[in-house]
Amino acid sequence: MSEYRIEKLNNDNIECLLPLYEKAFGKPILLTELIAKFNTRKWGLNNLGFISIYEGEAVGFYGVFPCEVEIDGKKVLIAQSGDTMVDPDHRRQKLFVTLAKRTFEFCKNNGVALIYGFPNQFSFPSFIKKLDWIHIHNIVVHSFKVKCFPFLAIERLLKVPKSIFSKYQNWVLSKKCVQPFYYQSLNHSENDISVIKDSKFITYKSYFKKYFLSINKKVIWVKPTGMYLLIGDVEKCKKEEFDLILQKLKRLCFILGIPHLRFQCSENSVLNSFVKENGVKLDIEYPVGCLALNPDIEVEKFKFTLADYDTF
Repeated sequence: MSEYRIEKLNNDNIECLLPLYEKAFGKPILLTELIAKFNTRKWGLNNLGFISIYEGEAVGFYGVFPCEVEIDGKKVLIAQSGDTMVDPDHRRQKLFVTLAKRTFEFCKNNGVALIYGFPNQFSFPSFIKKLDWIHIHNIVVHSFKVKCFPFLAIERLLKVPKSIFSKYQNWVLSKKCVQPFYYQSLNHSENDISVIKDSKFITYKSYFKKYFLSINKKVIWVKPTGMYLLIGDVEKCKKEEFDLILQKLKRLCFILGIPHLRFQCSENSVLNSFVKENGVKLDIEYPVGCLALNPDIEVEKFKFTLADYDTF
């Protein structure tokens, strides 16, 4: 009878994850994209995760992605819990818990102070009950409706190829694009802790297509979809500056044929206080959980935006 073998992720075995990704998420992932996603050498740790192998095939995986925050003027290494998957044929074998704990142990031994994540409603209870995570707050969503000719509706009505509008939107955004090396997030303050948006983080996140715009001399991180212009992050600014930026983002949506702006951020964050005044709060909320590997970390101070998700 075959046994499960646990291996740390590396450049030699990463390719065996491709079939598992397709099973877990219902669509394939390119090997080049997967390699880029786990290429986190910039933070001193690479390929952070563990694979379960059964009869030569990957049947389980738990991975995290390092980043840094600033605490008391010092950079502190943390990591986001990201790609977690178990082959449906190998459930109830405690692979999720085994792989997660191996990953947490490796992280703790290599200077990672905290693991955080945004588990979905189905997996979140397992993180709490089986991995000793705590629930620190929720991510809330606000939407702003924009008057425009929605390209999404035109595509459906006239059977226009989606690629035509996508190319146009990419062209418009590319014309407005900038390449920052560093900026402070709106959620960065003495009382809050946010992920450092430096050249390491910005360059690393380039494996997914998104755009940095300069609006009123502030960096705005955006990603277009058919229904929403997703706002990943906003550079630190005052409320009156933000209101002017918001108006220009609405005009941009009109030009792009996108009917909504969407902000997704931690409740009780600065960004949330700015958008909740006029935005429509959606019913859905997403839990944020964490495991403090360093007990001195004040987890209640952490604040996140959509740009902090590994999927953005």
